[in-house]
Amino acid sequence: YTHIRERANRPDDNDEDFKILMKEDGLPEVVRLTEEDVATGLFCLCDVLLTVPGPDEELQYPSIASCTRESYIAALKLRGAEMLLNAENPLVRVYHYHGAYRPLVVKPRGLKMRLVNTKGPREPIILTDLEKLAMCDTNNNGVMNNEIEQDACTTTAVSKAIVVEFSLPPGSYATSVLREFSIPYSEGYHSTAAMQCDSSGSH
Repeated sequence: YTHIRERANRPDDNDEDFKILMKEDGLPEVVRLTEEDVATGLFCLCDVLLTVPGPDEELQYPSIASCTRESYIAALKLRGAEMLLNAENPLVRVYHYHGAYRPLVVKPRGLKMRLVNTKGPREPIILTDLEKLAMCDTNNNGVMNNEIEQDACTTTAVSKAIVVEFSLPPGSYATSVLREFSIPYSEGYHSTAAMQCDSSGSH
């Protein structure tokens, strides 16, 4: 499924007014894509939605096997959670939970990467929130900046580290992002390391 709303007309997901409007309006309008729709190239993997089961009768489910409404009901009953589909459930009334859709894949926003020198694998390379607050207080007196710059200049680089910055919506995992862009590099590293071990063992 994907939102019917065209990509160019979609509001920013961080727009709080839009989030409130979505909650008040209920379920977003979705459409089941056909092979012809996919062939147009207007949709990408990030447009695909998964159904989060709930009691709302308008909630749509995929038509493929093991993902239909009946399959969801059977799976919930097997786990003793069929009350999630009952509109009379007190939790549904308290939390106004009627089911939802969530993206199959999300892209990290503001992805930035930089290479830094470090004294060792256990050496801190980024400031904690507490250190940032302390730095702001000290900056007012004009002291902390010089100390940081001096320390950076005298750092002897033993190894290098990659600092990655990005943001994700709730329910997403940063470890998945790190895994995805690390796979192409780690595979080559391990194969090269294995060859080096084999060659050194032969001597």
